[in-house]
Amino acid sequence: MYNRHVNVIGLDEGDFRRAVEIAMSEHDTAAAYVVLEEGPTMILFWMTDDQDENLPLPYPLNAVQATKFLWDWLQTIEITESQPDMDGTVRPGAWSVRAGHPERYEDRLPMSHRGILMVKPEWALYPK
Repeated sequence: MYNRHVNVIGLDEGDFRRAVEIAMSEHDTAAAYVVLEEGPTMILFWMTDDQDENLPLPYPLNAVQATKFLWDWLQTIEITESQPDMDGTVRPGAWSVRAGHPERYEDRLPMSHRGILMVKPEWALYPK
C-alpha cells in the first residue's frame, strides 16, 4: 500500500510483535527474504524474485511465524553500524521495523515493491 508507512524502534519483544503485525497487515504471508550486510538488515518479501536477489523461505510465514523468525534472527546477530556519540549510555539491544512503499521514504529503502518489511538491530540510547 502506498499510503502505509511504519517506522518503529523499540526494545522489547511485545512491541516488536505488534510492529511486525502492523507491517504485515497488508500481506498475509512472507515467501522470501534477504539479509543485507548494512546493519545487518533482513527484508521479508511477499514473493520470490530474481530481481530482488531474495531467497525463498522453506514455507510461507504468517505474522506470528515471521515475528518468531525475525526475533530469533535479531538475537543471533551483532550490530555493525557505528555506535552513536551521545551524552549518556549506548548499548546494543534495540531494533527497528520499517515498512511501506519504498518511494515514500526519504532515504529510499533498499527494497522493491515486493518487500513487506525490513528489520535491523539498533543502538539503545540512554541519555543522561
